[in-house]
Amino acid sequence: PLRIGILKLLADRDLTNEELATALGVASGKLYFHTRKLLDVGLIELSETRQKGSITEKLYRLKYRDFYQPPGDGVNEPVLLATVVEGVRLYESTWKEIGEPMAHGCNYILYHSEESQASFRQKFLDLIKEFQDTAIDPNLPGARVLSLTMLLHRTTKDDTSD
Repeated sequence: PLRIGILKLLADRDLTNEELATALGVASGKLYFHTRKLLDVGLIELSETRQKGSITEKLYRLKYRDFYQPPGDGVNEPVLLATVVEGVRLYESTWKEIGEPMAHGCNYILYHSEESQASFRQKFLDLIKEFQDTAIDPNLPGARVLSLTMLLHRTTKDDTSD
């Protein structure tokens, strides 16, 4: 529940851990653990630092628009595993908190050629870009937070089955 609270507050503006703790009514030390977890899995990021006397404050912001791991190093490793696991936990607790079921979900495991895999990958990336590009100002009437989670991956290490 605290992590969901953090994400909801950061949807409106960048905040420090102290500001988040005050808004959520908890000790900043307790909240720091949860802020750190969200930071570690990539759901939030450091937006800036500012001096307040002798203290350096860190401001955090949502990073949900960047929830995409571009191709590159780690192709054979589950580079998003921690983020995916944390994301699933977040979604599960969100569904329980707001009482609204998932709008749409599916899981298909089917055989495809290398060509169709490349085609689906491009469509996948295009859909992510469209989702990002069509986002609206959260202050507009009717604006709702919507999450898109998609995974496209091989299910076996060796695809040379008969």
